[in-house]
Amino acid sequence: MTTKPLLWIVASVIAVLSATFAYSFFSKVFPIIDLDISMTREAALMDARQLAADKNWGPSNPESAVSFSVDRRAQTFIELEAGGVESFRALLNDEIYTPYSWRVRLFTEGEVNEVNIYYRPNGRLLGFAERIPEDAERPNIDSKNARALAEQSARDFWAIDLM
Repeated sequence: MTTKPLLWIVASVIAVLSATFAYSFFSKVFPIIDLDISMTREAALMDARQLAADKNWGPSNPESAVSFSVDRRAQTFIELEAGGVESFRALLNDEIYTPYSWRVRLFTEGEVNEVNIYYRPNGRLLGFAERIPEDAERPNIDSKNARALAEQSARDFWAIDLM
């Protein structure tokens, strides 16, 4: 049965057609993103540790965890409902939102106080989130001074123009 030429001809035609189909539709089914990741894991960790120490964020002498991830929920929504793969690719050069980011978590086991610092793939700082204990004592300032301090920080540290 396996020596009949018709069987091999049919199998060869099916194999060629399958390979052609796979080659033609691979990029549509599995879109490839060209992403420049110029910040390394080590650079993200070192920069986050230094920034946390300078700004007094998180615990002193913390443990760390570093991850690089994509916002899958945003990616799925954009690819299926908001313009497709090309719209998602356009976000890679967006100055406001990036779907890919480094996340550095600085924490101490068993303590509430921790900080997450986020970076773009190119190393530019995106933001941070700090958890502090409810009973932590912090300086208490009035709303006018708090607003002035926040606006100054937005201008000086984050380079945000509030005007």
